[in-house]
Amino acid sequence: MIQDIQPDVFNNEYIPRAPRNHDYVLYFLAGKKVLVRNDQKTICFPTVKELFDPAGDQLQYLFSISGKRFYLASRCELPEPAGWHYESFMQLNREEPAAYRFAAATGYHLFNWYRRNRFCGCCGTEMRPVQKLRALQCPACGDMVFPRLDPAVIAAVVDGKKDKILVTRYRGRAFKGAALIAGFCEIGETVEDTVRREVMEEAGICVGRMQYYKSQPWGQDANLLVGFFVEADSTQSIHRDREELSAAAWVDRDAIPKDYSPVSLTGEMMEYFRDHGSPFSR
Repeated sequence: MIQDIQPDVFNNEYIPRAPRNHDYVLYFLAGKKVLVRNDQKTICFPTVKELFDPAGDQLQYLFSISGKRFYLASRCELPEPAGWHYESFMQLNREEPAAYRFAAATGYHLFNWYRRNRFCGCCGTEMRPVQKLRALQCPACGDMVFPRLDPAVIAAVVDGKKDKILVTRYRGRAFKGAALIAGFCEIGETVEDTVRREVMEEAGICVGRMQYYKSQPWGQDANLLVGFFVEADSTQSIHRDREELSAAAWVDRDAIPKDYSPVSLTGEMMEYFRDHGSPFSR
């Protein structure tokens, strides 16, 4: 998955440090685009020395990856300089360094949080960074906010006896590939209850046993995704939510494509079912 960057190590400990010339600066555009060098082989972000303008910018420390520091520029919508362009980080498919795709997604998560919390939601005063931890605090009323993280579930609904999995396609979204049932946790709800509710709402399917698989930070949308395999009888009729989904169908295990992207939790779970079958069958 996108966060599986071994042997690189992601360190999100918040220790504000003065930027060095060789540290990386992330410039973002709305629409999940990040500034990269015109290079078709590797992912190259600008360094402080290359593009940073101290007269027009401030830098906010974000995190480090294997000792390489990343900063966020306050002037994010920088016009494209010669030799550079904005590219969707969802399409940064160059081989190296793979960890930088994760850096772009996580940086975008923090970029959105900083820009959406410039002013206090209680009294309207401009917020200020807290020095010892990743937070913003109002100097007038003292209200403090931390980076937003929305819990959501991914449910791989499987029938192990018939080697089938419930596959969907979203309606009205940029992603047009095969997907699984997904949804956000509601107030007062456990993640297990969310799985049951979302499967019923989107597909009209009653589920039985449930097994936790993995979780995934998904900085593109400020989510923490929690993946479950859930068991169901594929003879149940599907009653698709036509506002949410353009398609929903039971698919044979051997029909899952071999080249399905493993970047996302959805992709890895589909690959797991294709290669190993239902976890409830063992």
